[in-house]
Amino acid sequence: MRRFILLFLLLLAPRMADAGSTLDLAGIAYEQRNGASLPLNAALSDDDGKIVRLKDMLQGRPLVLTLGYFHCASLCDVVRTNLLAALDQTLLVAGRDYSFAAVSVDPSETAQEAAAVKAKDLEAHPAFPPEHFHFLTGQPDTVASLAEAVGFKSRSPRESRFVHPLGVVLIAPSGVVSGYLLGIGYPPDELRAALRGAGAGVIGPTASPFLLLCYDFDAATGRYTFAIMKILRLVSAATAAIALAALARVTFGGRLRQ
Repeated sequence: MRRFILLFLLLLAPRMADAGSTLDLAGIAYEQRNGASLPLNAALSDDDGKIVRLKDMLQGRPLVLTLGYFHCASLCDVVRTNLLAALDQTLLVAGRDYSFAAVSVDPSETAQEAAAVKAKDLEAHPAFPPEHFHFLTGQPDTVASLAEAVGFKSRSPRESRFVHPLGVVLIAPSGVVSGYLLGIGYPPDELRAALRGAGAGVIGPTASPFLLLCYDFDAATGRYTFAIMKILRLVSAATAAIALAALARVTFGGRLRQ
């Protein structure tokens, strides 16, 4: 069912983009670089203002990495919300089984902004140990080197706004790219399997080339450059339907067996 939804959106998205956008989207995607090494000594600023390096977040654990920006008015918040909910449902333990890093690609953002977003994001997950959830900012060259290492291709058509792909990168403890989960919506079982593989140092296969971009309302034209809210409503409705169907199978299937 999820694959059907993704295929439907994949077919629908280019038509929506063509209808409402004058922006050149060529090349904006994750160029999947499974097996590529990260710049482990790259210094970023954590949400508490302290310098942290990528190697410090690994320490024998895989890293769940997402790139975006904290003041985004479109989908970055949705990605993190869905990802944290999925991590919670994997029953894996942060600090033992993985670490988490959300990196801003906007060099103007500060540790204070990162801290505010972290507090909001973790409010729904009080059991998460904050010290293993990093909300990071950095200098342009540092962030660019990380983005290049994981194949994150973005563009900034207007000041402080970014067009970028959506997804999650799984980093092995050795500091190489293990795999990707692209788009929005991360089933806990798939995320758990991806993290287990990353933790074991497995270099996974290339993910399905599902492309969903994050950008928002163009005040100059009065149009959405990407009709994203329609897509989100479709995803939400389909997800709810799948959850209800699964609940019905468990509830009524169990009764029928009794």
